[in-house]
Amino acid sequence: MNPVLLMVTAAAFNGPINPGPGLHTLDQPVSDFRAFHMDSGLKANAGANPTTAFAQVITVPDARWLRLYFGDVVLKGGSSIRVTSMLDGEVQELDAGMLAMWSNSTAYFNGDTVTVELIAGPRTVGNRLTIDQLGVPKDVHQEVGGAGQCGICGGDDRVPSDDLWVSRLFPSGCTASVYNEFSCMVTAGHCVGGGMVVQFNVPNSQNNCNTINPPIADQFPIINFLFDNGGPGDDWGALEAGLNNLGQRPFDRYGEFRPISTVTASVGQACDLTGYGVDQTCTLSQTQQFDDGTICAVFSNAYEFSVDLRGGNSGSSLMRNHQMIGIATHCPCCNVATRINNFDFASARAEICEFDAPGNDECSGAIALTETITDFLTFGATTSGPALPAECDEGGGLAFENDIWFRFTAEFPSVTFNLCLDPLTFDGRMAVYVESCGALTLVGCSDDSCDLGPSVDVDGECGTTYLVRVGGSGDVSGSGRLIAASFGSCAVVCPWDCEAVPDGAVGINDFLDLLAQWGLVGTSCDTDGGGVGINDFLDLLANWGQCP
Repeated sequence: MNPVLLMVTAAAFNGPINPGPGLHTLDQPVSDFRAFHMDSGLKANAGANPTTAFAQVITVPDARWLRLYFGDVVLKGGSSIRVTSMLDGEVQELDAGMLAMWSNSTAYFNGDTVTVELIAGPRTVGNRLTIDQLGVPKDVHQEVGGAGQCGICGGDDRVPSDDLWVSRLFPSGCTASVYNEFSCMVTAGHCVGGGMVVQFNVPNSQNNCNTINPPIADQFPIINFLFDNGGPGDDWGALEAGLNNLGQRPFDRYGEFRPISTVTASVGQACDLTGYGVDQTCTLSQTQQFDDGTICAVFSNAYEFSVDLRGGNSGSSLMRNHQMIGIATHCPCCNVATRINNFDFASARAEICEFDAPGNDECSGAIALTETITDFLTFGATTSGPALPAECDEGGGLAFENDIWFRFTAEFPSVTFNLCLDPLTFDGRMAVYVESCGALTLVGCSDDSCDLGPSVDVDGECGTTYLVRVGGSGDVSGSGRLIAASFGSCAVVCPWDCEAVPDGAVGINDFLDLLAQWGLVGTSCDTDGGGVGINDFLDLLANWGQCP
């Protein structure tokens, strides 16, 4: 903190911030793009196991890192791309779904050489891999951080930190932060573009300030975003993170986020900021650092604040009491942050990151049973219904004092009911019943109380109607939705598409798999449950072609 900067106006301003002259954004772009042409040609695999059908070594002499951008790619059932760094052995494998999630590109690989392989799936033809360009580091001098530079408030007081809710955002060279358990994130609007990747556990940079990438498992694609680059006070980005090479999202892997604040800060109050700004100490440049300070001024759409930051800190969350109040965007000091409660920003977050949005592991494909509940103590409170089942209490002395009931008819053979909160606390339980002849039968209940809400797994039958009961012991706060995350399906639309990785059509690969499974029971091509035989063969021929 810089005491001299405490001598600021003590009044809040009602109007929007005046952009004024000399304000600068705080991004630090890292990538150049180099044209590169590679084409594997069409590749087949007649065997029963995946095999490397094509491989090539790619080298850009003296490059600190590489990223591959693909052109036309065809990956038939079970086929994939594998990229390996020759420097540290890091590997990323991309099937068709993961390739789309990663915007037809890879993560960032350390070193100047990678090997790229086309892995052809069993009995596939027509696989193809092309590369159009490479991402390589910018080869230009860029100013590092330090006292007297834009964003530094007096002396540079930043210190290294290692929080796992804050990430480095490439290729714009910014910062992005996780704000809920669904791995939804926020950053600055001027940092947003195609092919974004967020990096956690970022290692120290080299002695010449060159950045080093973390392991592939600590890199995640951005799969959905909305943003506005409207200048100070209207510069924001709402992001949704996808899967790393282990099938995880950031919150799945690290279990950390910082919530959105609902309280407006006042002039003179303490605040802090964590991000990936450049630094005069090269090993710390564009690595994670922390600083604290105070709020200088409050506007209707922005804060001014006296926390040290530099290029690379755009998108850093301005924090108060461990909650996000703004997004850092501009310098010089007092620096500028767009307020987190900017109406358009809040609306974009709601659109990008609904509780039951696709891409959330816990609630994927979910059916929302309720609108957002904002007060569990009063919403739908009732004293009717049976007492708390002993199975749900576990000796904890909890009672459903404030019950909320929901009726849900399953379209799936198994259902996971989740209470998805934008939370602070849920001190309670959830129980699921089936009603028959006027009586309620308990079929599942949450096993403990937790900050992120309870979950109940139910194995039932299609068409079953469930009564879902949510209640607490009196200390209940936060907001959220009760949802039903479904797994499985009540009907198989195209059972004869029975190859190892269904491709939406019944064809030669399904025929070959059926022959290989002949006589076996319970395999993918055993559509009648009596063992693969002549009836399955005739059904497959009768349904030859594209699935409905």
